[in-house]
Amino acid sequence: MRASSKGGGILSNADFTRYQALDHAPVRCRYRGHEIISSAPPSSGGTSVCETLNILEGFPVGELGYRSSANLHTLVESLRLAFADRNLAMGDPRFVTNPIDRLTSTAYASALRTRISAGRATPSSEISAPPAPGEQKHTTHFGVVDKDGNAVAITYSLGQWFGTGKIAGKAGFFLNDTMIGFAAKVGAPNAYGLVQGEANAIAPEKRPLSSLAPTVILKDGKVFMVVGAAGGPRIISGTVQAISNVIDHGMSVKDAVDADRIHHQWLPDTVFVEGQAVPPDARKLLLGMGHRFTADAPNKVLNVLDAIVVDPKTGRMTGAHDNREPAGSAAGLP
Repeated sequence: MRASSKGGGILSNADFTRYQALDHAPVRCRYRGHEIISSAPPSSGGTSVCETLNILEGFPVGELGYRSSANLHTLVESLRLAFADRNLAMGDPRFVTNPIDRLTSTAYASALRTRISAGRATPSSEISAPPAPGEQKHTTHFGVVDKDGNAVAITYSLGQWFGTGKIAGKAGFFLNDTMIGFAAKVGAPNAYGLVQGEANAIAPEKRPLSSLAPTVILKDGKVFMVVGAAGGPRIISGTVQAISNVIDHGMSVKDAVDADRIHHQWLPDTVFVEGQAVPPDARKLLLGMGHRFTADAPNKVLNVLDAIVVDPKTGRMTGAHDNREPAGSAAGLP
C-alpha cells in the first residue's frame, strides 16, 4: 500500500482487507474417453476449451486429415461458436451467473454443431450481434507430474510484459495490469481485440475474465496429459489444438506443441494463421467457403505451449516446451 500511495495509486488498507483468494471447483468435461479438468471462472479457459472440444467430438477429426480444409473448417467454426459464448456470457462469478453447465454440456454442443455447414464459413455476425458501443504473451505456464502420478498445471499472468512495469516498493514483485482483461467499453475491442459484453464490464472489486487454461487430462482415472499455454485468448485455441493433436492425430507431445496453429475468437471475423498451419490447397478451398485469413507477423511469438504426456501402457513421461519461445524447457528428474 505504501508503494501504491508513493506512486500516486489509490489502494487502501480496506482494499487489502476485503481481498480474498477464492477457491473454485474446476471445470470438467470428456473428450473421446478422456476426462478434461481445467480452470473455472473468472477464467474462461476451461469452459471454452471444453465447449470447443465438445463440438469437435461430433466430427471424425482424426479421419478428416490433419490440416485438411475439412478439419481446419471444423476447428475454426467450433472456436468461433465457443468464443462468442465466452465473450458475451462470461465474467466474474461473484457478479454474473456463468452458464457453465450449459456451455459444457454435450446437448448444447450438439445444438451448436447443427449450425456448422460443411461448405460455408458462418459469418460471426450470424452467431450473435456485437453488443452496442488482444491478451498477449505475457504469461507463464508450467506443469509437473511426479513419480506417484500426482499432477499440477499452473498458469500465472501479470497481463502485459512485466505488468505495469512497476515493483511494489521493496516487496520484490511486479504489479499486474490485468484491468486490460475487462471490456473497458462494452462492444469495443480491448487490448487483445476481444469484443466482449456487459458480463465482463468493469465494476468495483470485480475480477476480469481471463483465458488461462491450465489443464489436466485423465485416461481411465490416471494422468494422461498436462497442458497449458501463454498467449491471452490464444491460450484457448492453442490448448485445444495440442489436445486434439495428441488424441485425434496421434502426435508425439513435442510435435503437438510445436505444430503451427490457427486462431479464431469470433471477432474480428478472421482466421489468424501461424506459419504453415493452412496449406495452400486447403487455403484455396477455405477461401471459397468464405473464410478470411490474417497471417501472423514473422518471428512474432503470440502463444506458447507446454505439455507432458504419460504413456498409459508403460507410465513413461514425456515433456515438451514450445519451440517458439527459448525461455523455457522440459526436464525430468531421476
